[in-house]
Amino acid sequence: MRDAVRQLLTTPHSWSARLTVAVVAGLISIGLSALLEPWVDGHFFVVPLSGVVLSALYGGIAAGLTTTAVNIVGFLVLPYSPVAGTRPPMEEDLARAFVFIVVATLLSWIGAALRDSHHRNEQARLEAVHARSEFERTSAARAAADEARRAADARLIDVFERMSDASFSVDADWRFLYVNREGERVMGFTRESLVGQRLWDVFPDIVGSNFERSYRQAITAQQPVEFVEFYPPFQAFFEVRAFPVQDGLSVFFRDVTEQRRSQQSLQESEARFRSLVLAIAQVVWTTSAEGLIEEDSPTWRAFTGQTQEEMKGYGWLEALHPDDRANAASSWKEALARRGGYEVEYRLRRPDGTYTPVLARGAPVLNADGSIREWMGTNTDITERKQAEAQLRRYADRLEALHAIDRAILQAVSMEDIARTALTFLRRLIGCEEASLLVAEPGEEVARWTVTAKDAETLRYEPPRAAGDAPARQLPHGLELPLTLGGGRRAALRLASAHEGAFDAMATQMAEEVAAQITIALEQGRLRRELELHAGGLEEQVTVRTTELQEANAQLEAFSYSVSHDLRAPLRGIDGFLRLVEEDVAGALSERGRGYLARVRAAAGRMGQLIDDLLKLSRLSRAPLERGEVDVSSLAVSVMDELRAREPTRGVEVSVEPGLRNLST
Repeated sequence: MRDAVRQLLTTPHSWSARLTVAVVAGLISIGLSALLEPWVDGHFFVVPLSGVVLSALYGGIAAGLTTTAVNIVGFLVLPYSPVAGTRPPMEEDLARAFVFIVVATLLSWIGAALRDSHHRNEQARLEAVHARSEFERTSAARAAADEARRAADARLIDVFERMSDASFSVDADWRFLYVNREGERVMGFTRESLVGQRLWDVFPDIVGSNFERSYRQAITAQQPVEFVEFYPPFQAFFEVRAFPVQDGLSVFFRDVTEQRRSQQSLQESEARFRSLVLAIAQVVWTTSAEGLIEEDSPTWRAFTGQTQEEMKGYGWLEALHPDDRANAASSWKEALARRGGYEVEYRLRRPDGTYTPVLARGAPVLNADGSIREWMGTNTDITERKQAEAQLRRYADRLEALHAIDRAILQAVSMEDIARTALTFLRRLIGCEEASLLVAEPGEEVARWTVTAKDAETLRYEPPRAAGDAPARQLPHGLELPLTLGGGRRAALRLASAHEGAFDAMATQMAEEVAAQITIALEQGRLRRELELHAGGLEEQVTVRTTELQEANAQLEAFSYSVSHDLRAPLRGIDGFLRLVEEDVAGALSERGRGYLARVRAAAGRMGQLIDDLLKLSRLSRAPLERGEVDVSSLAVSVMDELRAREPTRGVEVSVEPGLRNLST
């Protein structure tokens, strides 16, 4: 019923439906009133008013008034009493009609108001349900957003904690909100002690400094700032980057003291080098902002012999070696284009026509507005440096060649390999026409290996001959170095050349170093051969000694078995006779006699055990070692009992710790 009323009150209806319902309700009210008149007796308004109320609830005040009008027409025109029949309306009927109109109008308004009120309540209920659904959805979304924000904050904090830079965040009131691990280390405070404190209170020294000005600038302009500043309390330079965030500032900084000191040292070194260059410069020149020589340079004229007219503009290029002019000109034009330093090496002609290597360096001189006023440069004679570089290259080549010879000689095995490697490298390094190695073993004639320039890849071997029969040198200049060998051997390194001065101090030194390596290689070969001979003799001696040892072990084992057999025979006789005595006369013996008899049998048993142990001992050299636990306490007690039995009159107190065992490993 409640749902039907709610449906009636809340369901919207068209105008035609509401009019139809209002008319039908009026007609039904008239008919029911006529039928019920005898029984209601003056209360006939109940049925029409009910129709008015229902019409108003269904269609609003217009429908209620329509039903009221239909009922009035029925009251005044149609008969409403089937018993009395038709009669004209009387004056009292008009009064009753007026009252009905007033009451019906009031009820129509009340019904319409109830309908509208219920409709508004239903609309409010639906809106509340929708709002509650939206609130629940919004709450879920807000919870998800909060969880995502917490996860993002956790990830961000994890990133901050892993950063190598120190970091902290402050709010709009400059109070610390967060400090990462590196920030704690650099600032010397724990984050717990910093959070909630004002930046200026913890670090009052930054008030009025570039730190404060930059931080406030970042907040005011809402733009990040980056700077490097010295902080006196820490005696350190810090590279700082500050980023404005919502209601605060995030700061990242790191100690760059060492970097600044390195830069300062580098700048000082460059300044000293520049001063040194200016001090030793032989030529100083200046050009216009466009790079043209316009003014006279006396040092240039003195060094090159050019006149002032010849050097003007780009005429100075004529004083350079023809092969160096293009590179010098292009480098100079490139420096002009990029407004940067100029540095190039070239050969500069002297007045006598010779060329001297120089280092040309230039730099722009700037005006206050940053424009170039002129260019200044110097030319420094680098002849000595070039000579030193060439000497260093020769030394490097020499060392590299000597190292290669060392590795090759030490890796060689036979005499032929040693000779081929050493002579080939040495002849090529020194530049001689012939290199020979002469070696004589004890009691043998001299053998010779030779490498010549005509056939540099072939090692020529000459059979042994007497030292006096060795072929004489055919080349006019030579160098011979004797090699000191052991074992009575003799050797020599012989070099020959057709050019005078081929064997200068450096060549002689290199030959001596190679000769020393050849000596080491020859001695290693001799020792290797002797070691192989000794190794063969040692193996033979080990085989003989092993055979002898096996024979001695066999003889020892045979002797042990013989001794064991000879010793066991008397023991078996003693044990047998003691058993007979014990069986025959045991009843006639006293307690002490029976004890003596038992000790004799026990001693015979121990003697047998000792013989078995001797046999086991003889096999130890041929058997693997077995480890096991030994009850040391029990062994000590047995020894103590045996000693007491031997000397019962001695009063000795002995204490043995029970349960002692050795450690078996």
